[in-house]
Amino acid sequence: MTARRGKIARLPLAIRQELNTRLRNGEEGKQLVLWLNGLPAVQEILAVQFKGKPIAESNLSNWKAGGYADWLLEQMAPQTRVSQVLEINRETDLFEGPGAEALNQQRRRLREEMARKAAQQPAPI
Repeated sequence: MTARRGKIARLPLAIRQELNTRLRNGEEGKQLVLWLNGLPAVQEILAVQFKGKPIAESNLSNWKAGGYADWLLEQMAPQTRVSQVLEINRETDLFEGPGAEALNQQRRRLREEMARKAAQQPAPI
């Protein structure tokens, strides 16, 4: 993941997360640009770091291709890890013979525990 340096990347995390959620929900770019430029925290950052130049739709397009895309991957990461663990462990019971049922049962419990733990891990940063 690349360090972002654009206007939107320099906004507070809470605003970027709200923006990402709105993008995921399909809100239109023009509305988002108006919303961002109307926020006092955004206006302050733009005044100090960008000579007051407002966020443009091109800034939003750049964010969608970069920071937003990274965010989407982070949101998917826990589900992806669970899927990977389940795929790796999809094999049938490995043990046969005396005591095999107990070993296979223990293996199944271990697979389930691994999947639960993978789902609880935070997404990579």
